[in-house]
Amino acid sequence: MLAILKREVKGYFTSMMGYVFGAFLLFITGIYFTAFNLSSAYPYFGYALSSITFVFLIIVPLLTMRCLSEERKNKTDQLILTSPVSVGKMVWGKYLAMVFVFAVPILIMCAYPLVLHSMGNTSLLMAYTSILAFFLVGCVFIAIGMFISSLTESPVLAAVLTFVVLFADYMVSGLASFFSSAALGSFLGIVFMILAVGIVLYMMTKNVTVAISVTVVLELIAGAIYKFKPEVYAGSIQKVFNALDITVRMDDFINGVFNTSNLIYLVSVALLFVFLTVQSVQKRRWS
Repeated sequence: MLAILKREVKGYFTSMMGYVFGAFLLFITGIYFTAFNLSSAYPYFGYALSSITFVFLIIVPLLTMRCLSEERKNKTDQLILTSPVSVGKMVWGKYLAMVFVFAVPILIMCAYPLVLHSMGNTSLLMAYTSILAFFLVGCVFIAIGMFISSLTESPVLAAVLTFVVLFADYMVSGLASFFSSAALGSFLGIVFMILAVGIVLYMMTKNVTVAISVTVVLELIAGAIYKFKPEVYAGSIQKVFNALDITVRMDDFINGVFNTSNLIYLVSVALLFVFLTVQSVQKRRWS
């Protein structure tokens, strides 16, 4: 795993991707830091970070689009899949390399609160818990992007799909308002979500029978619940969307509250998508 990690990190900085990634993130952060904190004399760095979460929609797809899809396209992944290195170590090596590239500008950001502190009274605790939350959200999005990259051999398609998924998560709180909190509206929302799960399952397994069977079973279960106990669905789609909202997990940290449940949530989601990536690659190893 360490050898893969070193190779990937070297590749990111040899190809300039690492420098462009870090420079762009710091450029956007610098603009908002100047506008919110320096020009407006606002002492809370976390609010500048919460305002730039949109930047993940741009930088994460560019960072993750080639991590697995390009190797799959060029057939170079066969060398890794047939090597003594386990798939898990290979995936973790690639993931940690991208996290390392992301961590470099994050470490530079840690100097920003010190600048504010030297100019007046500001809470370093709130600032650094905000940076931690921003970093964890980025790690989750990188894991999602890596998983999507493992589903296709087209880097462009991987980037587009990653952007769509991250944009959907970015807008998830607003999307919830389009669905009625009544049982029927929530039920229809769940039906569409099950269809989406079926599509992802097909992309992972390339097995139409398995994907359709799982989707049909889940739809039948959802339909049976609605028929015999429809009140279960009342407001459920809003609860599901709230559970899927990743960026909202930053709010408590920005306000200086070290929320353990949100910390566990972010780490768990990142681990889940790394696990799904391992399974996606593992499937190709034996196919």
